[in-house]
Formats: sequence, structure tokens, C-alpha cells
Amino acid sequence: MTRLTDRELAKRRDGRRVAQAARAASVNYQNALQVMTVHQTATLDNISPVTLLRMIRAGKGPRTIRLSTRRIGIRVCDYQAWQESRMREE
Repeated sequence: MTRLTDRELAKRRDGRRVAQAARAASVNYQNALQVMTVHQTATLDNISPVTLLRMIRAGKGPRTIRLSTRRIGIRVCDYQAWQESRMREE
């Protein structure tokens, strides 16, 4: 049995996290106050979590909620309002 390098282990962990976020994002969000993670929100938008975080820091992303000192969340109603504000007016 071969041992995996730290880089290979990190890659597997990231792959699992992305797959888990994709499964969670495929859920139909009925409760407007439900909180999604950055990964779930990014998966819904088909963008990377890093890109979403950059947009949030620049003030161009959805409103966030501080879940802990190192984690933020996005309420479904805030995400939907952000999506509506991004739609082009014709």
C-alpha cells in the first residue's frame, strides 16, 4: 500500500468538499431564512468559492452572516435578492 503525499490528501479533501457542496446545493431551498455555506452558494452560481469571497469582500456579493470567527453564511433570502439585483433590466 502506497502512502499519499500531503498534496494528494489535500486534493482528495477538496474534492470531497466540492462534491458535498454540490449535493447540498441541489436541495430546493424553501425556507428563506435557511443559511447556506459559501461553498453551497458558489455551487449554485457555478463559480468558485474564492471568486464568491472576492465579490463579497468587494461589496458586490450577497449579504452575509457571521457564523463564527472564521466562517460566514448566506441566507437564502439574501442570495435570492442578490440574484434579482444582478438581473439585467430590458
